Amino acid sequence: MLSSSNSNSVIALQHSQAIKSGVAQFRQVFNHLLNLYTKSRFIIDARKLFDDIPSKDIITWTTLLSAYSRSGSFSSALSLIPRMISDGVIPNQFTLATAFRCCVTSPRKGREIHGWIFCYGIRSDIVLNNSMVDFYFKIGDFLSARKVFDGMFERSIESWNIMINAHFEMNDPDGSLELFKRLPNRDVVSWNTVISGYTRIGSDCNIALKLLHQMAVEGDAKFNEFTFSTALSLFANLGRIDLGKEIHGRIIRAGFKHLTFIQNSLIDMYSKCGKTSSASIIFNSMSHLYPKSLSLSSDSMERMVSWSSMVAGYIQNGRGEEALHLFQRMHREDIKIDQFTFTSITSACSDAGNLEQGRQVHGCIEKSGHVFDVLLETALTDMYAKCGSLEDACIIFNTSNARNVVLWTSLIVGFSLYGKGNEAIQVFQMMIKDTNNICPNEVTFVGVLNACSHAFLVEEGRRYFNSMQEDYGLKPNAEHYTAMADLLGRAGRLTEAIDFIIENNVTHLTSAWKAILSGCRTHNNLEMAKWVGDQLIQLEPSDSNSYILLANMYSGRKRWMDASRLRRRMHENRATDQNPGQAWIQLKGRVHVFVSGDRIHPQIDEVCCCLHQFTHFKLTNDIII
Repeated sequence: MLSSSNSNSVIALQHSQAIKSGVAQFRQVFNHLLNLYTKSRFIIDARKLFDDIPSKDIITWTTLLSAYSRSGSFSSALSLIPRMISDGVIPNQFTLATAFRCCVTSPRKGREIHGWIFCYGIRSDIVLNNSMVDFYFKIGDFLSARKVFDGMFERSIESWNIMINAHFEMNDPDGSLELFKRLPNRDVVSWNTVISGYTRIGSDCNIALKLLHQMAVEGDAKFNEFTFSTALSLFANLGRIDLGKEIHGRIIRAGFKHLTFIQNSLIDMYSKCGKTSSASIIFNSMSHLYPKSLSLSSDSMERMVSWSSMVAGYIQNGRGEEALHLFQRMHREDIKIDQFTFTSITSACSDAGNLEQGRQVHGCIEKSGHVFDVLLETALTDMYAKCGSLEDACIIFNTSNARNVVLWTSLIVGFSLYGKGNEAIQVFQMMIKDTNNICPNEVTFVGVLNACSHAFLVEEGRRYFNSMQEDYGLKPNAEHYTAMADLLGRAGRLTEAIDFIIENNVTHLTSAWKAILSGCRTHNNLEMAKWVGDQLIQLEPSDSNSYILLANMYSGRKRWMDASRLRRRMHENRATDQNPGQAWIQLKGRVHVFVSGDRIHPQIDEVCCCLHQFTHFKLTNDIII
C-alpha cells in the first residue's frame, strides 16, 4: 500500500502528464483526477483542481461535495449547492442525498433543500427518500420523517430499518414492532435493530429474548457479530448466564471470538452475571492485542473500553480492592482513563471507606484534565462524605456548576451519616429554594428523616414525611417508615412509634421494629422492649440480632434467668447474624476489613492476642483504681 506522500506524488505525476499531453482540457480527465485526489483525502489539492476546471458537470460538483461530506466539512459541502444551481447544473438524486447527510447540523438548510426539491419537481428515488427520512429523524422531527416514509411509492429494507429505529428513539417500541411485523423481507440489520431496541429499553427484555429466539428459529437471517454483541447485552440485563455461555460457544464456532467489541461484550455479560473470574480470563487473554498508545485511534478506544469494563465488573460484584489494583495498572501502563472509569473507581473508594485512595484518585482526575461533569462531582462528593471528610465534600459541592438532585442528596446523606442533622436540614432547605427548581427524590427524604432523627427534630420529621407525599407525590418505602420509627424511638416516644407502624400498616417491616427496639434500649424501657422483641422474633426467628439485643437488656437488669432463656431459644431456632457488623481500618495505604464472628483476616491471631493484652491491662488498671 502506498504511503500518503507517495500516493500524492503518484497523483501529481498523473496530473502533470495530463497537462503536458494536452488531455487535461477534457472534462472527463479533470473529473478522473479530481476523483483520485478526493479518494486519497487530499481535499485542499482537490479544491484547487476543482476551481481550475472551466466547465463543471454534475459529476464534478458531486465528487467534491461527497469528499467534503466524508471528511465532515458539512458547511463547505452545503455551500456548493447554491453555486452549483447558479452555474446551471441541476443536482441529481445522489447529490441531494449526500447533501441531506450534511444537513444534520443545519436543519434549516435541510428543510430549504427539501422545499427546493418539491418546488422544482425533482423526482425522488429510494436513496434520496431514505436520506430525507434519516435527516428528519436525526434532527428530531419524527412527524416529517414519518410523512416522507408514508409517501414513498417504493421502499427498501433500509427505509424500514430507519423507521423501526426511529420509533425506538421516540420511545415508541410498539410502533417499531408493528413496522417490523409489516416488513416483507427482513435482513440481519432489521432483526438487530428491533432486538437491540428492546434490549436498550430494559423493561421489555423478554420481548427481545423472544425475537432473538424467533430469529434463530426462522433462519432467514444469520447472526452476525452485531447480533452476538446485542445478545450478550440482553443476557447481561436478564442475568441469564446459561444463555450467555451458549452464545459464547456460538461466537467461537462463528469465528468472532477475536473481535474486540465482542470480547468487551463478553466481559460485560460475565461481570453482570456475577462471574468476574470468567470475565477476568477473557480480559487477560486480550492484553496482547493492544499496543501501548495514548492516541484516540479505534484500537486505543477499544482498549480503554476493555479496561473500563473490567474495572466496572469488579465493582459491581463487590470486589473493590481488585478494581483498585486494576485501576493502578491502568495508570502505570498509560491506558487512557475515561470519565466512566474515574466515576466507578471513586465509588469503589466510597464503598471501601478508603479516603486516602479516594484522594489519590481525585488528584489523578485533576492531572488528567478531565472535565468534572455532574456524575463525577457527585461520586467525589459522596466519597468524601461517606469517608468522613465533610469539608472536602462541601468544597466539591460548592465548586459545581451543575447541581442536580443526586449531588444535593449526596451532601445531605453525608451530613446525616455523621450525626450532623441540623447541617443536613440546612442543605435540604437550600436545595428546595434553589433557582433550578430541583425536586427531592426518595433517597433525599431518607437522608432528611435520618438527619431529623439524629437531631431529635420530631415535629420537623413528621412534617417532612407528610411533605414528601403531599407536596412531591412520593410514596414512602421501607426506609422512610424505618427512619420515622427510629426518629420517634430515639426521642423516647416509643408508644407513638408503635402506633405509627400499626397505623401505616407496615408491621411486617423488621427494620422498623428493630429501630423501636433500639429506642427501648436507649431509654431503658425493658417491658416494652420485651413486647417489641417478641414481635421481631415472630417475624424473623432465625435472626440473632433481636435475641442478643434483648438478652443484653435482661443482663443489664441482672435478670440472668430471662437472658439465659432467651439465648437458649436463639440456639433452638438456629438463629444467625444475617447482617454481621463490619469495621475497617486503613494502615499504610491498605484497608483491613473485620466482620463480626469471622476469623478470615490473615493476622487474626495477632489481633486477638493484642486485644487480650489490652483487655487484661484495662481490667488490671480498673482493679488498682
